[in-house]
Amino acid sequence: MAGVTGLLAALSAGMGLWAMQPPPGQPMTAVVFRQALPEPHLRAVVEDAGGRVLWLDADQAVAVVDLPRGAGWGLYRQGAMLVAGTGLAAGCFAWSRA
Repeated sequence: MAGVTGLLAALSAGMGLWAMQPPPGQPMTAVVFRQALPEPHLRAVVEDAGGRVLWLDADQAVAVVDLPRGAGWGLYRQGAMLVAGTGLAAGCFAWSRA
């Protein structure tokens, strides 16, 4: 029984890792910042990560950006609270249809 439980645990972990992958062909990433940053600063932060800003909300706290794969992690050091596709549980909000 312990072998079956271990196998199911490993299978579940593997499926969870696979599910964290962004869908193919999805260049856009949603980013939520801790506080509204001045637009020039926000754009500079995204450009320093190798991306470009596609859309900003009126408060400049939420942005939709085009980022190279894996570049989102650097945005956390610059004030991002959440970057879609970085492997966090809530990161799937940008491309889910709920």
